[in-house]
Amino acid sequence: MSTASGDEYLVAAESPALVVVPEPRATQWPFLLVTLVGFSGLALIGVGRLQQGILGLLMAVGLAAGLRLVLPTRTAGWLTSRSRVLDAAAFAALAVGLAATLYLLK
Repeated sequence: MSTASGDEYLVAAESPALVVVPEPRATQWPFLLVTLVGFSGLALIGVGRLQQGILGLLMAVGLAAGLRLVLPTRTAGWLTSRSRVLDAAAFAALAVGLAATLYLLK
């Protein structure tokens, strides 16, 4: 058996019975949910309901921030890019910007 530093798996050249099973891929339901809410906001903007559309986008980004804070990194899937706190802070900052835009439109 041989292992190299940094390897995530064990290589056994002399033992054909050892099988390396890859980790299951993360599910993408959080990203899909956020995308569906975001597209509904964009659809509202497309039909001329600007304030309701921005509110829909605000809800999508807020949902992304909440899901990123609550879900583990593996489950959050494509909502992850950096650390959990940094991702949630970036989504929250975007939500604040959208809320400010919505406030200015009123």
